[in-house]
Amino acid sequence: MDYVSREWIDAGAQFLKEFDQRYPVKVAFWLKEADDPFWYLFIASDHIKDTNLTDAYREVLNVAKVMQDPNLDPFRVKLQVKPEWIRAAMNIQARFPVKTGTRIQGGTFGGYGVDDVYIYPALGAAVPPSHP
Repeated sequence: MDYVSREWIDAGAQFLKEFDQRYPVKVAFWLKEADDPFWYLFIASDHIKDTNLTDAYREVLNVAKVMQDPNLDPFRVKLQVKPEWIRAAMNIQARFPVKTGTRIQGGTFGGYGVDDVYIYPALGAAVPPSHP
């Protein structure tokens, strides 16, 4: 697929609402690198560290299982995000504070070549995590 579909974007938005209740989302986006045939949903959270990464991925599986949405593959969710991508996504969110998200087609993103990026709008006030 050359672009992220509306179905994937909508499924990702629903997933993020649920996941954010447990691990507040700093920024999230679908990204397809120029040299990778696959799309991934990248999620950055200040509440996900190396020490609880396994628990956070377990929560990804739990939320996806409850959702039962064929448009969200939990194995396409990445919780370890390059700092350059986090900064780039947050800068774009700040420059374009839209409620529908922002798409970047081609070029570079955080210094890396990409085919396409869809950045979700900010989710709002963070909710304290339910996990230590």
